[in-house]
Amino acid sequence: MTPAAKRNQLELALIVLFLVSVFLAALTKVVDSETWLHLSLGRLIWQMKAVPTTELFTYPIAGTTFVYNSWLFGVLCYLLDHSFGAYGLGLLKALTITTAFYILFRDSLRPHRNYAVTAIVLIAVVVMSRYRFVMRPDMFLMVFLSFSIYSLNAYLYDGKKALYALPVVHLLWANMHASVIIMFVPFLSFIFGSILQRRLKEKGFIAGESLSNRQIMVVAVIFVASFLATLIGPHQAMEYLYGPKYITSNWHTHNIMEMLPPTGIDRLKLIIAAAVTALSFVLNRKRLSIIHLFLVIPFIALPFVSIRFQFILAFACGPVVVRNISAYLARRGWGGIFSRKFPLAAAACIVGLACVLNLTNVSPFGDSYDRFGFGYNYAEMPDQAVKYLDKRDIYGRIFNPFRYGQYIIWTGYPERTVFTDARGHLPADLLEDMQNAPYDPGLMDSLQAKYGFEALLLSRPILPPNTPSMHGKFDISFQLPGWALVYWDDKSFVYLKKGGKFAPVITTDEYKLMKPLMPFSDFIRGLTPGNIPEYESELKRAANETTDSSRANMFLSLLYLTKKDYPDSITAASKVKIDALKAISYIAMGDAYKGLGDLKRSLGSYRMALEREEIPGVYYRAGVVCSMMGDPKRALRYYKKALKLDGSMSYVYPELINTYRALGMKDKADEASRKYQRLTGGH
Repeated sequence: MTPAAKRNQLELALIVLFLVSVFLAALTKVVDSETWLHLSLGRLIWQMKAVPTTELFTYPIAGTTFVYNSWLFGVLCYLLDHSFGAYGLGLLKALTITTAFYILFRDSLRPHRNYAVTAIVLIAVVVMSRYRFVMRPDMFLMVFLSFSIYSLNAYLYDGKKALYALPVVHLLWANMHASVIIMFVPFLSFIFGSILQRRLKEKGFIAGESLSNRQIMVVAVIFVASFLATLIGPHQAMEYLYGPKYITSNWHTHNIMEMLPPTGIDRLKLIIAAAVTALSFVLNRKRLSIIHLFLVIPFIALPFVSIRFQFILAFACGPVVVRNISAYLARRGWGGIFSRKFPLAAAACIVGLACVLNLTNVSPFGDSYDRFGFGYNYAEMPDQAVKYLDKRDIYGRIFNPFRYGQYIIWTGYPERTVFTDARGHLPADLLEDMQNAPYDPGLMDSLQAKYGFEALLLSRPILPPNTPSMHGKFDISFQLPGWALVYWDDKSFVYLKKGGKFAPVITTDEYKLMKPLMPFSDFIRGLTPGNIPEYESELKRAANETTDSSRANMFLSLLYLTKKDYPDSITAASKVKIDALKAISYIAMGDAYKGLGDLKRSLGSYRMALEREEIPGVYYRAGVVCSMMGDPKRALRYYKKALKLDGSMSYVYPELINTYRALGMKDKADEASRKYQRLTGGH
C-alpha cells in the first residue's frame, strides 16, 4: 500500500471516529420541554391535514391568529413519535446533528485538507454547541446554516454548484424555524465581501479568494430565489418577524434563561472563541479573506445578546478557524507534517477521549442532565401531576406556568387547554400576570374570574426579586386562600378553586396542614403530639401518590426522627434522590443511627453529608459521635472545624473543653474555657 493510500485510510478513520463521537453525544433521551410543543402541534396539524388559522390551545387568546413557525418540524416529530416512539425521535436528533457536523468537517477541509486540525477544532465546536443537542428545530438550523456556508465555499474554491440546492434548502428552513432570517448573512458576506476583496486586490492588497463577477451574479440570483422560496408557506413574510420579536421582547429576554445575555463562564467561553477566531485571521493576514471576516462578525456578536445563540458562533467560526490555521501552516511549509501518522493519531486520541468523557458525563464534554440512550426524560415535565389530573377527572381550562403548557396539551388536549405554552404569544402584560399570579392571591382571583379556570398546575416557585431566602423564615409555599392544595410532588403542585366544580375532590384530597416548601427547621419546630398523626397521614399520601417524592420522604424522615421512630426515619431518608436534599437526608440518617446506638453508621452518614456541604452543625454532630466512640483525637478535629466555620457556636465549647482535658491538653482546655466565657458573657 502506498503512503498516500495509508494516509487516506487514516484520514477516513479519523472522520469516521469523529462522526461516531458526535452521534453518541447527540443520542440522548428526549428531555427538552419544548419537544412536547412540537409533538402537540404536529399532531394537531396532521390530524387537521392543515395548519390551523385560529388559536386553539391557549384560551386567553383563543380565536386570534394561530402562530407556529415550525409546523413542518412538528409534523415530522409527531409522525416519528407515532410510528417509532422515542426511538424515532432519538435517531432523528442524532442523525441530524451528525449530518451537520459532517458538513462542517467537509467545509473545514477546503482547500487545505488538514484533517488533524479540523478534528481538533471541531471537537471544540461540539463542546460549545452540545447544550443545543436537543429536540428542537435548532438541530435543522445547524444543518441548513452549515450547508449554506459549505455550498458557497464550494462554489468559491472549486466552482462546485451545490448552491443550486439552496432555494429548496431555504424553503425547508423557513417552514422549520424562524431562524431562516440568518440566511442573509452568508449570501451578503460572499457577495459584498467578494466585491470589496476584488477592489482591494486591484490596489495591491493581498487577500484571499473571491468570487468572479459572473459568480457574484449567480450567487445573487440564488439569493433572490432562496428569499422567494422562504415566502412559500402558511406564514409567508411573517416568518422573518418572529425571531426579532422574541429578541426585542422585554418579558422574554428577562424571564427565559436562554434569552438572557451570557454571564460568567458562558461569557468567558464566548470571549475565548471570539479571540481564537480573531487570532486565526491575524495568522492568515497575508491571505486575509474579507468574505469570511464579514461572515463571522454577526455570528460573534449575536451570542453576546442571548445565550441560546452560542452554538451559532461555534458553527460559523469553527470552519473559518480551521481554514485560517491550515492556510498559515501551509504557507510555513508545515501543512504536510499534519498529514503524517502521529498528528492524525493524536487527533484521533483527542476525539476518542472526548467521546469517552461525553459518555461518562464529564463536564464540559458530558452533562448529567442529558442521559445517553433512547427514551423520554420527564425531569422538566409535570408527568406525575398530569396523571393525578387524569385520575381525578380534572379537565377544562388549566392555569399553568410558561414551561408546562405544552406537556398539558400533549397529554390532555382537547379536554384540557392552557393559559400559555412555550410559544409565549400572550401579550406582555398577560405574561407578567401569569408569572406573578401564584404569589398574588388577588391577581390570581382576578384572572380566574376573567378566564374561568378552576385548576392550577404550578411548578416549583422561583422567588420574586428582593424576597428573603428560603433558608430563613420566609415560606415559599404558594399562599392562595381561595384555592386548595390537593396534590404535590418534587416538581409540581395542583390547586383547585374552593367552592367550584371540583369541590368533591377537595373534600377527599386537600392538604390542610402540609406546606410542601416550608423550611425543614420550621416544620420540625411546628410538630406537636397533637398534629403529628395528621402530618404523617398527609406526608404518606404525598410520598405514595407519586414515585417516591424526595421532599415528602425528607419531611417524613424528620417527623419519624421527632417520634424517635429511627428505623422508619432511616428508610424514608434513604428514598431521597434529589441532590439538593442529599445533605440533610444524610444528617437525618446520622441522627437516627445515633439514636439506635449504631455510632459507626452514624458517623459515616455525617461524613456523607459533609462531602456534599460543609455545615458547622454537622461537624459538631460528628465530633460528638467520635467522643462517644472513644476517639477524642478525631472528635477534636471535628469540633475545631465546626468553630472555624462558625465561631459563634457556643454549644460546641463544652464538648471541646472536655475533649482537650481527655487528651491531657490543659492549656488548650483553659484557653477554650476563656473563649467560652467571653462568648456566653460568663454564663
